[in-house]
Parts: sequence; structure tokens; C-alpha cells
Amino acid sequence: MKNILDVLFLKHTTWVKYVKSFGCPEDIAEDFVQEMYLKIYDYSQKKNNDLMYNSDEVNYFFIYVTLKNLYYDTLRQSKKQMYVDLDVNIVIVDEIYTEETFNIQKRAIEVWILNLESKIEELDTAEYTKKSVSLNYYKYIFEKVFIQQMSVSDLSREIGITYWSLRNTLNNIKRQINEEI
Repeated sequence: MKNILDVLFLKHTTWVKYVKSFGCPEDIAEDFVQEMYLKIYDYSQKKNNDLMYNSDEVNYFFIYVTLKNLYYDTLRQSKKQMYVDLDVNIVIVDEIYTEETFNIQKRAIEVWILNLESKIEELDTAEYTKKSVSLNYYKYIFEKVFIQQMSVSDLSREIGITYWSLRNTLNNIKRQINEEI
């Protein structure tokens, strides 16, 4: 049986392309792939798990998920970091959340809700249209998640829509609200 690293390295360019598809520059993508090699090797040694389908084929999905997790964990960590300007000795935080920011976001949400409700009212109530269903769906999802504070997974189970479909809808709602700012 071949060593897992030997088999992984045969698809090195594929792994780099995976990381580049997340929006990562090629030189940094190479670093993530190298880190993935280490993690996979440690995993296969410690857990004594075999990630190979056969002697020449590795579990591609597991490798993809490992690369994705490495990349997004790094992004999350970079958002939490604080930077110090050595010239002035003032701490600069990437995201400063003030009361003014809160009020701007609150107002954007209120404007979005008013626009949504006015669009719903403008539609002919006697006519059942795809647009009216879509607008009412957005309103329903918004109320359940943001007002009633229901988790996306609980809402998914309650109404029988996949978790990822609801996440995409919430991302569309957030994008529309951010456009109001």
C-alpha cells in the first residue's frame, strides 16, 4: 500500500485549485495545501484511519473539507486580531461597533421591512403571483429568525426546507439590508 502523502502529492495542483476557488491567491494557497498535508498525515497516523478508497485513490471530499476548514478558520482568526500602530502606540481594531453604527443598521432594517411590506401591498391581492410568494417568504423568514430569534436549523425542521436554502435566503436578506445602509 502506498503512503497517503505520495498519493496526495500526485494531485497537488488540484488541491491548490481548490483553495484558489475559495478566493485565495496562489502563493498562499500553496501554504494551505502544505498545511493540509501535515494535518492529513497526523490524522492518518493518530487515528489509524485510512483515507484511501484503494491504493491509488484518496477520499477527495475529506481533503476538500480539510482545505476549506483550514482556509476559513484562518479568515475567522484574522478578523479577531488587533493591530498596533507602532508609530503612534494606538490600538486599531478592525471592526469598531459604536452606537451610531447600531442606529444606522437598525434604521436600514426598518427601511427594508417598510419597503418589503409596501411591495407586498402593491401587488394585487386577488392574483397569486410568484413575486408575492417570494416577498411573503422573505418576510416570514425574517420574522422567524430576526424577531422571534429562532435558529435556522430549528426553522428548517419546522417548515421542511433545507438548512442551506434558508441560509441562502438569510444571506439575500442581509445583502438587501446592507444595500439600504
